[in-house]
Amino acid sequence: LKRFRQSVLAAACSGELTREWRDANFGISNATIRLPKLANSRRKLWESRQLSGGRTRRYPERYTASAPYELPEAWCWTSVSQMALLDVGFAFKSSDFSETGIRLLRGENVEPGGLRWKETRCLPENKLDRERHMLVEEGDIILGMDRPLVSAGLKIARVRKSDMPALLVQRVMRFKMVDPADADFLYYCLAERRFIDFLAHEGMTGSDLPHITGTGVAEFPIPLPPLEEQAEIVRQVNRLF
Repeated sequence: LKRFRQSVLAAACSGELTREWRDANFGISNATIRLPKLANSRRKLWESRQLSGGRTRRYPERYTASAPYELPEAWCWTSVSQMALLDVGFAFKSSDFSETGIRLLRGENVEPGGLRWKETRCLPENKLDRERHMLVEEGDIILGMDRPLVSAGLKIARVRKSDMPALLVQRVMRFKMVDPADADFLYYCLAERRFIDFLAHEGMTGSDLPHITGTGVAEFPIPLPPLEEQAEIVRQVNRLF
């Protein structure tokens, strides 16, 4: 089953899965025309978050994507950094933890494909202060940064409505989408074996305790199809899964 799912994801992210669909829908817009709009939306998203009360941060670099393989004609290469702003949770004081309040989303709660609320710790809402922007939202992509690979796969998941409210904690990463329409496809690209292999060679540090770096994730190249084809890819992957 694991091998089947990976073969589906590889076909989805290379364009092979929707080859027949493209032949029947010739003339769809090229994904390249979205890149300037995504860049503009990324800047606006970052500026709006600075005004919302979060800690002031330098505008994150946008990495140019490499081209690991040839894409269908209407696709283009981009990078994670161009599609999402990456948040790493805040290191809250353990002395502030309590039995009730807002659940803390820690690395222990991130499992391949879902969040599991075991050994839950909480933070009183009156302790949020300027970290309220670390509250996760439904559909957010979450990645565990410490020991990211377990026997079941990569510790990556989507936030469900039942997971809220929850607060992002240190060593857990959230992908805040520049355009939410890209979220489903990006999630499938990050669940593909190519991302795991990339992290093993480029985006991970430490041997005793492997740890993902934010820069390593941001640089990962993403094949970007037109939005119409993304919707078809998501439909077909969901059906096959």
